[in-house]
Amino acid sequence: MKDEIEGNKVLAEFMGGKVVNRIFHCEESTKTHNERFLDRYNISHARYNSSWDWLMPVINKIFSMDEYVDYKNQTSS
Repeated sequence: MKDEIEGNKVLAEFMGGKVVNRIFHCEESTKTHNERFLDRYNISHARYNSSWDWLMPVINKIFSMDEYVDYKNQTSS
């Protein structure tokens, strides 16, 4: 359970937020629906590890990053 919480914390922070005293904080304009949920609840309620609805915004962010685009261009045949 502790590893799941830590993993969810890492993903929440990757998505632009910060976890303070186990509560998620992020600029309102960049929050997903799921992250707005975390504003009201402890980070242990995050579901990046068990829900596609939580994980897909993370995947979309990765795919839009310049580093991913560069990697994809370098590895494509």
